[in-house]
Amino acid sequence: MPPERKNDGPVTNTRRLRATVNGITLEWDEHAFEWNAPRRFGVERVFLRGPIARFTMTCELEPRPDGGTHLIYDLRIVPAGLLGRMALPLSIGRQARAVTDRVFRRYDEFALGGLRASRLARAPELVVQNTSVTLAEGAYEVRFQGQAVDRGAYEVGVAAGTTTMLWHGRTGPNAGRTIPCLFQLKGDRLRVCYGLDGAAPSEMATAAGQQRYLATYRRTAP
Repeated sequence: MPPERKNDGPVTNTRRLRATVNGITLEWDEHAFEWNAPRRFGVERVFLRGPIARFTMTCELEPRPDGGTHLIYDLRIVPAGLLGRMALPLSIGRQARAVTDRVFRRYDEFALGGLRASRLARAPELVVQNTSVTLAEGAYEVRFQGQAVDRGAYEVGVAAGTTTMLWHGRTGPNAGRTIPCLFQLKGDRLRVCYGLDGAAPSEMATAAGQQRYLATYRRTAP
């Protein structure tokens, strides 16, 4: 579930938030973001409920002599109690590393393609307009602004009366991942619901708290 904001209490530089993840209720005070444009940002969260006691994240960008950028992402989590000490290294540590690595690599691809992250945040339609997907003979390729950014194989099947696809990433940010999907093909329109968390979607829809991505593609002449 998305965080729920609580407005009780005096006005400070923190805000009280609450969320439920996998049936566990988390509640924390989130301090104001530290933002030193364009080099550094960070945030600190102090938890009142759940397996985490404190969460601190910083991200620093350092220019490279060759013209690129060196990114340093530091995430520090202090567990609360026995449950936190047992669960955090595996369930959160590995997942956080995999997710952040994938996200930053995608940002890097956008930057190489000439799209600023600020424009991406303000206008996600730019991504849609500049992204194309090719499906041919069991292979897929995703291009952004004409540059291949994701390649792999796919399988088509039928489960419980619905048409399904399995995407197997080979190169790009999804390399090594298997993404289950539902799809519908009507005329020149292809609708795909991706299960980005590895769980097969049960319907062509997204909801808060789910790692789903619903996209509609229009077939174009080769």
